[in-house]
Parts: sequence; structure tokens; C-alpha cells
Amino acid sequence: MSTHPPHSRSIITAKQNRSVLFTPLILCKVLIRHALNRLRKLSQHCNGVKRFVFQRALYTAGLSDKIHNNISMLEVHMPSKGLYQALLDPTCYPERPRRVFARDTHISRLYFTPRHVYKLKKPVDFGFLDFTSLDRRRFFCDEENRLNSHFAPDTYLGTVPVRVMDKHVAVGGEHGKIVDYAVKMRRLPQAQMLDRKIRRHSPELRHDIERLVPTLNRMFGTFSEVTVSEEELFHRLAYNCEENLSQTREFIPTLLAERAWQQLESYTHNTLSPDGLKNRFLARAKAGYFREGHGDLHSEHICITSPIRIYDCIEFNLRFRINDLLSELAFLLMDLDFRCRRDLSQQLLNGCSEQFEVFNDGETLNFYRIYRAWVRGKVAALTSKDLHTDEQKRAAASVTAQQYFALALGYLCRPFLTITCGLMGSGKSLFAQSLARVTNATVIRSDEVRKVIHGRPLDEHDHSDYGEGLYAANFTDRTYMSMLEQAEEALRQGNSVIVDASFGHRQYREQFALLSKRLGTPFLKVWFDAPHTTLHKRLELRSRINADVSDGRGELLDAQKNSFDYPKDDDIIEKIDSEKEVDYNVQLVLSRILTDHGWQP
Repeated sequence: MSTHPPHSRSIITAKQNRSVLFTPLILCKVLIRHALNRLRKLSQHCNGVKRFVFQRALYTAGLSDKIHNNISMLEVHMPSKGLYQALLDPTCYPERPRRVFARDTHISRLYFTPRHVYKLKKPVDFGFLDFTSLDRRRFFCDEENRLNSHFAPDTYLGTVPVRVMDKHVAVGGEHGKIVDYAVKMRRLPQAQMLDRKIRRHSPELRHDIERLVPTLNRMFGTFSEVTVSEEELFHRLAYNCEENLSQTREFIPTLLAERAWQQLESYTHNTLSPDGLKNRFLARAKAGYFREGHGDLHSEHICITSPIRIYDCIEFNLRFRINDLLSELAFLLMDLDFRCRRDLSQQLLNGCSEQFEVFNDGETLNFYRIYRAWVRGKVAALTSKDLHTDEQKRAAASVTAQQYFALALGYLCRPFLTITCGLMGSGKSLFAQSLARVTNATVIRSDEVRKVIHGRPLDEHDHSDYGEGLYAANFTDRTYMSMLEQAEEALRQGNSVIVDASFGHRQYREQFALLSKRLGTPFLKVWFDAPHTTLHKRLELRSRINADVSDGRGELLDAQKNSFDYPKDDDIIEKIDSEKEVDYNVQLVLSRILTDHGWQP
């Protein structure tokens, strides 16, 4: 069986019985696509560094994958939505299930029956993969079966044709015209998927990680060595990073803050330079740490069965399967961090490091974590613009992309102190929690501290007038003093700290600024801006839900607004619009911290 994908048979593959109107624009796009395809085919006949240099030249010449992406969604390449809809009919499948449901990724469409999963590849071309022809989709279905059989025994059951006969779609069989191919898989128990277990806070998780450590160590030991020079392996790594940056630039400013992208670009180029970690990467390549492995190792692809099954490795691009073993592990560590389980991430790292010295390199590990977070951000961003994914899922993918980009920036930051500043209802607490999620920072919330130091239950609300009761001046002074002490303790332990409070008086802001100066900690004050009507709506909603520790109410807003000691120009460090997506604002704040203080060494 050939291990090289077949070439496309024609420039375009129009749907049957549909004419294509070749306006000058479409003709131009088709000719560009044809030229790019010919160049890529030529590059496939190059070996080693020549191939890398050739592909790099495409970028330098301006024939980037971004151009390719913009024309890859031409209607002539997309299958009929009718096929995707038809495959929801249970009579299409040999087992005749009672129910079928579907799920989309940015490159696949999966159909679930009670016993099996059928996975079709979308006819898309993102530059780093090309599924636009039927032959290529069949080839990569076969590759997916071949490669994953090593990781998930008895799970991958082969490639099956999708046929049409007399207007009826059938999966498998020998009669009818083949219109597509699918990977057939045995359906694994959803309840045992690692991501599902994390989502429901399974009490077995620490034991699951204990079981996973030897499984991963055995798997890493089976990864194939590559007969490629260390220089070429480094160039492939650099190319992957450059491609990642290039393919995310189009999401500025909708999902990605330009300042954030610039920070990652600068960090990546510096790290890969001779003055950065280039020599360390070369040494790791020379030591044989770069192997052909999985390439997509995260919790959605791990099923905690007996034996543990790891599936869905990358089949569409060998370049993405050849990685430093530390990069393979970093993907899963980053994924656990993203899911707010840094405790499991550390447990996994400790377990794997005890077995292999290859994993004892913190600085390189952090680079790979950042790279992997950026990859996941790119994947989510691509999903957000996939017209064959429903609107709700595209919206969710947009949020996820922004969170991954923020996580990458969070890995860059050394411990910092941030204080919020703004009126009630301006989004300070939501922002603080979102920032903490991607930085593992300690959040000190005034609403909680105020009640704790005065012996009040957190769910007991104070209905006093503004500036009275728990909010009298002497109580407020004690609250800020307690927060200052807690912040210093956390900072001395090496943690980042976010103080979530209104900071309506300049003296409180100055106390925390002096603390950061005394400890030599990066400091940022964030002012939250929102229209008055928005603040009232948020406070009204909060009062109706009555599930928040805050005592803020709409009738108090005007009094707070009139007494607020607003920051002057020299007191504002970062002003954000709290009506924007919170994770986008997190990117802005993190990139400002990095701009002012640099990334951690």
C-alpha cells in the first residue's frame, strides 16, 4: 500500500448536474489553486531539507496557506449537504440502529450508532491537509486505520465506502456509486473518556492518571525513530511554528488580539534563534528524542478502559506526527491545564519524568505547551468559520479559540499582581476568574474577604444603604488591609495574584502598587468600562438569580458612581471594554503585562 497520497485528478470537481459559472474572479482562484497544487506536488518529490526550503519559499513568495485557505471553501469542492443529512437515516447503516447522531470537527463529520462510529473526512484544504479529492479521502481513511491500530487495539475496523443507489445512501456494501469513504470504528464508552471524567469531576481521576503514566511511557517507547538529520528536524519544528503563526493571523482582531499575536511571534522567533533554545533543540534531536508518534495527544483522545485506548492520531500530515517526545507529552499537559486540572498535569509530568530523563527540561516544556495551546486555538478558530457546523457550535468554538490563545500567553507570564478597578456590575469578577484560569493565579475577592473577616456566611446578603453596614469606611479599610496581606503571602510563594475589588479610592490602589514595587513583581491596574445601562441590566440579572456572593444592587450604583475616586490618566494602566468577550480582554491584559515586563526566562 502506498504511503503517499494520490494527486488530484482535475483542477476542480464540480457537483453532478451543476454548471460552474467561471467569472473572472472564480477563474483566477481556480488557476491559483492549480498552480499551488502543482507546486505542492513538486515539493513532495523533494527530500529532507530541500522539501522544507521549497515549502518555505512558498511562504516567502507570498503563496501562503492563507491564500489557499481563502479559496479552499469554493462551492465546487463542497459536498451536497444532502449527503450529510441523509446519513442521519438509520437505514443507511448495516446494523440498522434505532438512532444516529452526528458531530462535526473542523475536518471531519462523525456519525454515531450504538455500537459504531463512522468518520467522514470533509473535502477541505487548509494547506496543512488536503482532503479535496475522493482518492485522497480514501487514502487518508486507510492511513488513519493503519496508524491508530498501534494505539487503540480492536477499535479501528477499516475503511468502508459510502454509496448511492436509486437515491438511497448506504454505508458499506458492494452496489451503487461510491461518493465518499468513512473510517469505521468500534464505539468506545463515552463515560470513560478522560475529558468526560474531568468534566464531571470523577473521584477516580488521580487513579486514572496513575494508570495512564505507564501506558504513555510504553507508548513513547514504541514511537519510531526517524532517519532525519537534527538540522532538518529543527527546521521542521521552526516551519510548524511559522505556519501556526501565519494561519492564525487572519483571526485578528475577531478572536485574537493583535498585540497578543505579536507577543507570540516575538517569543517564538527569539526562542528558535541561536541566542534562544536552538542549540538545545538540536541536541534533543541528535539524542533521538524526535520520533514519529501520535501528534494529537489530549484528553478527548484517551479512553480509560482496560487496556487504556489512545486514538485519533494525526494521519493527514507526517510533519505533524514527527515531534520531540516532550512535545507529545506537553500537548496532554496543556490540555489538563486548560481544563483547570493543573494538579493532574503535575501528577502526570512527575510520573513520566521518573521514567524518562527526556521530560526533565522545564524551559523547553513551556515552549511546547505554548505551541500546543496555539495549535488548539487555531483548530477552534477554523471550526468557528466552518459553514457546515451549526451556528451554536461555531459560537462555542469562537470562545474556545480565545481561551486557548489566552492560555498560551499565560504560560509566558512570570508571577504578577493585577488589581481590578471599576463600578459594580462592570465585569470584574468574571474577568478575574477567566484570567486566573489561564495563569493559575490566586484570586482574592473583596466580596468574600469582607464577609469572612466579619464572620458572615458568604450567601448572606447585606441590604444596607451605600457606605453603611459591612460597607462602612472602617469595615472597608479592614477588608483592603486583609487583601493586601493575603496578596503579599501568595506573591512570596511564587504565585500570580488577582485582587478582585472596586478599588474606588486611590489610596487602596497605591498600597498595592507599593507592594508590587517592594517585591519586584510586575503590576497592572485594569479599569473596566461599560455603559451605565449595561451595568444596571447586569445588576438586575444578578439580583434575580441571587447566586452570587456580591451585595451589589442597582439602587446602589448611582451612589457608588458619585463617590468613586476615578483613576487619572497617570493612574490607568489598562482600560478595557467589558462588553467585549471576556477571554479577548484577558488576551489584552496579558499582552500588556508582557509588553511592560517581558516574558519569563
